[in-house]
Amino acid sequence: MIARYLSILAGLFLLSLTGCQQSDGPAYTIDISIDAALASDREVALSTIAGRLQQLGAGKIDMEALSRGHILVRLQGDTIAPEDLQALIEQDGQGSFLIPEADDMRDEFLRDNGALAELLINEGCCCWKSAAGKAKLQELWAQHARLRGIRDTTIHWLHNDRHYGGACDEMVVYDQDREAIPLHGDVLKDVRADLDPTGHYAVMASFSPEYSRAWERMTRGSIGRRIAIVIDEQVISAPMVQSTIAGGNMQITGGFNWQEARLMAAKLGTTPFPQGVRVEAKVRYTTQ
Repeated sequence: MIARYLSILAGLFLLSLTGCQQSDGPAYTIDISIDAALASDREVALSTIAGRLQQLGAGKIDMEALSRGHILVRLQGDTIAPEDLQALIEQDGQGSFLIPEADDMRDEFLRDNGALAELLINEGCCCWKSAAGKAKLQELWAQHARLRGIRDTTIHWLHNDRHYGGACDEMVVYDQDREAIPLHGDVLKDVRADLDPTGHYAVMASFSPEYSRAWERMTRGSIGRRIAIVIDEQVISAPMVQSTIAGGNMQITGGFNWQEARLMAAKLGTTPFPQGVRVEAKVRYTTQ
């Protein structure tokens, strides 16, 4: 069985080496354990992890199968924070989707909680002034949600440098009960990091024909609002919609550097692990 793992991963890693430039950058050692009841699920998980590293554009990759479901990977390439690399490898992918901002729910929350004024930078901006203020906002939101029967709602704390002439941390609300677009391999195609027409790094992708129509409807109804990109139930980006997007194309900008854009593309371009599979990774930075 170990030989079978070696065969699967060697082919995928060879593909990644063929598709990117060799690098003399930092080196990482990654100890990966895969917990799966079925051997076939382990094989799928291994292939998925290899695909994520390929999508990341990693440089030189060496691997060694230590035992069933236990792989040692040595990776050399551009600088990526070990915790980001670990999160990418362990990413389950089951709870990944696009959901529109529910600013009407947030505005109702502000109207119903006049006592929040002392916690906010500006009465119309759901921002906290301190860690204690954030905790109070979260407590009041939980009470509000229970009273209103709000379920499956995501709160994201978004740092805003330009709101009301000063920096603040704003509570943005997303309602998962509204139209959402799942993110998995059958939905997004050709996910990549690239330069946009202005010369800045961006993440670009296209939707399958079925979901391109859903994406057009979502953007049409969200102009001037944000759409959350949620991966494993965590908001990783919240781009503002400028106009209706037809044709199934998506472009995410946000002041990315090259490493950040590649990491975002790798997170979006992956497929989920099989149901019930659990992956743990330990990443160490190693000197040359």
